[in-house]
Amino acid sequence: MTYREHSTALAWHLATLVTTSSSRQLDATALGVALLARHETLRLVQEATTVATGRTPPAPHLLASTAARTLLEDVVLDPVRAFERAILTYPDIKPSVVYTAIDPDHLDEGGQTWRLAARAAILARHDLTAEASTYAGDHRWGLVADAAALTPLLQRLDHQLMDSARRLDPDAGPTVKALSAARYSPAALVASEVDALAHGGRLPNLSVLALPPTSTQPVRVDSPTTLLEAQRRLPAQLRATDISPAVIAHTAIGQAYLLDVAAGTLDAHHFAPDAARTARQLGAELAARIRPEPRDVVALVPGDTSAVMQTRAMTIYLSTDRSVGSADLVAMRGLVQHAPTVVDALCRAADRQLTSGRWLTSADDPDLRWAPYRIVDDPPRLVTALRAVREQFPAEQATARPRLDSAHAVLASMRARTHDTRPNSPAIAARRSRREGPTIA
Repeated sequence: MTYREHSTALAWHLATLVTTSSSRQLDATALGVALLARHETLRLVQEATTVATGRTPPAPHLLASTAARTLLEDVVLDPVRAFERAILTYPDIKPSVVYTAIDPDHLDEGGQTWRLAARAAILARHDLTAEASTYAGDHRWGLVADAAALTPLLQRLDHQLMDSARRLDPDAGPTVKALSAARYSPAALVASEVDALAHGGRLPNLSVLALPPTSTQPVRVDSPTTLLEAQRRLPAQLRATDISPAVIAHTAIGQAYLLDVAAGTLDAHHFAPDAARTARQLGAELAARIRPEPRDVVALVPGDTSAVMQTRAMTIYLSTDRSVGSADLVAMRGLVQHAPTVVDALCRAADRQLTSGRWLTSADDPDLRWAPYRIVDDPPRLVTALRAVREQFPAEQATARPRLDSAHAVLASMRARTHDTRPNSPAIAARRSRREGPTIA
């Protein structure tokens, strides 16, 4: 998954917008895109904080009342909770556009940067949802540090967006009022304290977070999230003790179909062209090479069929007529990114089952005499085909990404100072002595 990649990209885009001050002269179209990116960034910061603390946000009316009563002492004793309240009550503006409806040709340079920020925020939030269960220890502090680093940028950009909103709406409508209220939020001030606290210990800076599947049982596929989870479970399902060659062949054929659908959908919506190209190429290779005949799929035992069941659930979901939203596009992009890992798992499963003697092979003769595979025999065509596809689309190449700093590291120049120590968890109050006095930078 790529939360760190996308949150880092978001940080760069927002920092660019702050530096150029281009958001003070946006037209109506670009302002709509900017408000979408603002909304998605705020949601990302809120969800990152919630994942880090592991706390369920209180009801809105209770949250508003406690946030209004937050004192300096509360910030000193438990800065993360104070920040959590401030960011959860930060004035939001419901966007008037959706990402898939944005026409890049109608945007100037500033609008284009806001569009890229919106895309990065949407992808980061989607990946964070998928990764949430894996965050613990210092990784949770990394999430807090990201949220705290992004918040001052968000509030500074609100000052710039106010100029554009007032120019386009002199009567001070809902957008102007929300941006005006945001200027008086303590979020950025509390964020500086949280950022300093988070940097009181070493923070992880990993470009890719390992995500073991939550279960090897087939998941019901009824949403973009479960579609991606199903694809992620396939390699684990393929590690079963006994898997027949028919299961491996049908799973590979299913991947070809899924990739073909994903490529067509991504192309139709002009989303993730690199992923669409990979999907089309990999799907075509699988469809052309994986054409098993009866003698290719004979085994001594039926074997586990979880992978086939899971693949069927995915194909049924994608073959159902429905409107395609941004979540579907992000999920299909993730499905394509994970496909080489599935092919690698298929290839490993085939090699493992073949050498264990559970598969039967037959010479190319009319009698079809079956016998367990021997090391001196030529490998079956199914195995040879999978090896060729894996060589062309290696899983290591698919998951390798440039080394990227996290959002908090990219924006480290905005950090005020560091504490000597920090609690083991963001959910634990700092509880510094009152005699130390206020410590907000």
